Amino acid sequence: MLKRAELMLRQADKLKCRVFLTPSEVTKGTYNLNLAFVAYLFNRYPALEMPDVDVDVIEETREEKSTLYLYNQCRRGGGKRG
Repeated sequence: MLKRAELMLRQADKLKCRVFLTPSEVTKGTYNLNLAFVAYLFNRYPALEMPDVDVDVIEETREEKSTLYLYNQCRRGGGKRG
């Protein structure tokens, strides 16, 4: 996950939008920091378009998606029953 976060932040750096996040903060899923990053990106480039060149798309595996979902549910207290 850290590798993917670093790749994402490298792309943000190319757009001069890597301002306050580290890869570990991205993977921790800190909602307010991630939201602030996306807001900064869209405020800086409101009409951002897809590039014409081929872009390497990193697909998440089913296991990664499930693990991330469960992790986020536990952090939010979504796994509590009672």
